[in-house]
Amino acid sequence: MWVNHVGFVMRRRGPIILAAGLTVIGITLLVLMSIASSVMTGPGVQSISLMYEDIFDKVSDEIQINPGDSARTSYSMRSSDVILLWGIQITDYQPGDRLSIEVSNIFDDDYGTFAQNEFVLFEALEIDQSDTLDFEIQNLGDRSVHVMAMFSEDPENSAFSDPDSPLTTVLFPIAYAGIMLILGLIVSVAGVAITLVDWKNNQGANKSY
Repeated sequence: MWVNHVGFVMRRRGPIILAAGLTVIGITLLVLMSIASSVMTGPGVQSISLMYEDIFDKVSDEIQINPGDSARTSYSMRSSDVILLWGIQITDYQPGDRLSIEVSNIFDDDYGTFAQNEFVLFEALEIDQSDTLDFEIQNLGDRSVHVMAMFSEDPENSAFSDPDSPLTTVLFPIAYAGIMLILGLIVSVAGVAITLVDWKNNQGANKSY
């Protein structure tokens, strides 16, 4: 009896794994829809962009960048030997939007070039001395986009450490949901692959008879 049960599970392992992956994807999508609904309709919250004003030291105005064009924004550091947390958000994001952000200072020292293909990008830079950083944002996509830049000079003591801040209650859950969505996709693909392998093995076993 137990052997038959194990055999049944082994024959159905592919569909079981696929069902588990699809379940994770379904739950994740429901969570994302719930978060999006609360952001758009929750009391006192009109958009994610407005929430950043209480989190970052500086939030730029929206900048329109046409395809192939670039725009610049800058931030002047007040302190030295600190971490600068910066972010770029595409406020009207659509799949396929792509940005390239090149960071340098007034002396043309290169702090790196960063690629963005999601609605928001966050990066941290360790700054040794007071400096003015220049951010050149290039639109690599096929349509015009609106972006804004955000800067926090001391993220450890800002709203990032507040469990009730909008970043903690909205953006972090979105990031975790994104990870779970990727995991669900991987599990689903594995389930399909295992199903195909088991089917092929069963076909071979039937032919041998």
